[in-house]
Amino acid sequence: TVTLLEDAKLMDAAEVTARAAQVAMKEDTFVYNSSAYRLPEGSNLEELVRKLPGAEVEDDGTIKINGKTVKKIMVGGKEFFNNDTKMAMKNLPTKMVDKIKSYDRKSDYSRITGIDDGEEETVLDLTVKKGMKEGWLVDLEGGYGTKGRYTGKINVMRILDNLQFAVFG
Repeated sequence: TVTLLEDAKLMDAAEVTARAAQVAMKEDTFVYNSSAYRLPEGSNLEELVRKLPGAEVEDDGTIKINGKTVKKIMVGGKEFFNNDTKMAMKNLPTKMVDKIKSYDRKSDYSRITGIDDGEEETVLDLTVKKGMKEGWLVDLEGGYGTKGRYTGKINVMRILDNLQFAVFG
């Protein structure tokens, strides 16, 4: 029989910190974790994509991931702005993006007909954060300067499972 005496000591609280993984590879898909990148409040998708490893955004708005040109931006697996990647990059807020998946998918022709034409297109598929599909995203900016100079911007979006609604002005 071993008798132990109680001798408790109070320790300072321990704080554990960790970094979120920036990118993971799942089969043939790169999955980027948007929360792993620090961005200023009000940033758009273009600012986030510029920080992704292996990603390049050229001056004309062309996006390349690991040397492949991105043809489409999708939200939740559905096309967004019908092949207008520049519009999506400039207007989608990063606060709504949870993960960005980059992968090659078969061309529209191959998917519709079932005949593989050997063509593939690189796409960015955005996963929306939980709670962001439950309301409206509204961004309103305005400014006035001297000599009648002014600026204004409005973005209104609603993304549901079966509907994407956006107005940019």
